[in-house]
Amino acid sequence: MYTSDECFKMALTDALSVACKALGFAADVYFEKDRTKYDTQDKKSVLTEKQVNRLFAIGNSKGISPEQIKKAIIKDYKKTKAEDLTNEEYDELCARLESVR
Repeated sequence: MYTSDECFKMALTDALSVACKALGFAADVYFEKDRTKYDTQDKKSVLTEKQVNRLFAIGNSKGISPEQIKKAIIKDYKKTKAEDLTNEEYDELCARLESVR
């Protein structure tokens, strides 16, 4: 028989994940953190450098700083950087920026 030296840590992690699911915010913690067999490449698409440059150029033309765009990406899309946006999110954010007067 073998007992893992990390059994207490594993038990705590399991208990926390079950509690998060029961409280209804497990998706906020676990969603898009790990790949599963159900993921498609479209969901995990990465923006090109050209797309990222265009995004910030649109913001610049509207007087919106790169820092403000980065804050919006974090707040509205829960992503840490522009490159992590999906193509749908990118299109939506570009449209939002272009609509600024």
